[in-house]
Amino acid sequence: MFEQERVSASVTPGFLRNAKGVEYVTGNPTLDASKFTNGQEVKAGTAIYKQDNGLYDLAENFAGEGAMPNGVLTVENVTVKDNTKNVHVGAISKGNIDEKLTHGVTDAFKQSNGLFFWY
Repeated sequence: MFEQERVSASVTPGFLRNAKGVEYVTGNPTLDASKFTNGQEVKAGTAIYKQDNGLYDLAENFAGEGAMPNGVLTVENVTVKDNTKNVHVGAISKGNIDEKLTHGVTDAFKQSNGLFFWY
């Protein structure tokens, strides 16, 4: 089983244009720590996607063909302290987003999720 670090936070994402129609991901996505370096910070508003192994990676690392699976945006800053322990992060799958306040959003990410409205 994967070793995981649980992080709890109460955050209102600053990259949202407004709170209308926001949908949070239940169960919190688990970042694939092996894809990150020790001490690497994943900022709020970072685009991530679900890999075949069920863990999430940065959308900018997506090299597959077709639609990116389960593209979501993180809602709080998290730091990968130890890249042998996966980290949970809160995320949203729908909302009105101020794109200039997000990180790593690619065209493939935008096409994967038609539930984000970009401003």
